[in-house]
Amino acid sequence: MTMAQSDITTRIRDHVAFRLRREHPYMKTATLEKLLDSLTSNLRDSLQYQAQELQDTKARANFFMLPPELRNRIYELVLVASPPLIIKLPKYSRLTKIYRWRTIDQPYGQIPIEILRVSRQVRQEALPIFLGANTFELTVLWSNPVDMPNQLELRTL
Repeated sequence: MTMAQSDITTRIRDHVAFRLRREHPYMKTATLEKLLDSLTSNLRDSLQYQAQELQDTKARANFFMLPPELRNRIYELVLVASPPLIIKLPKYSRLTKIYRWRTIDQPYGQIPIEILRVSRQVRQEALPIFLGANTFELTVLWSNPVDMPNQLELRTL
């Protein structure tokens, strides 16, 4: 039993003893003590059982226990920007990777896309929200306009 549980048990015992003495002033002390001991014992056992139940529940509780609708709403709050996401490519890039991006009113990297790396399940659930609910703005400069149609056959960014 923890110190907090012991303290609660003692306070409850004292309160019940006071109330019983007030309500039943002629009750024998031995009878009162026997009743209080029984109450304290049952209370202690119940608290220990509940502590174990609480510990088991905490061990099982996690983000994925939330309903999908609530998880999706959390993903939206974290990953969706109201202004368009401006994608900045490094100079002379061959459009292979995005190194930096930002929104109009936020510095680079303010949307924590690292959440997509937490687990496969988070990535599977959150990536469609990130890609589907955001607007992306990309400026592409071409040195040779003839190559532009071929270069626009992008597979990934």
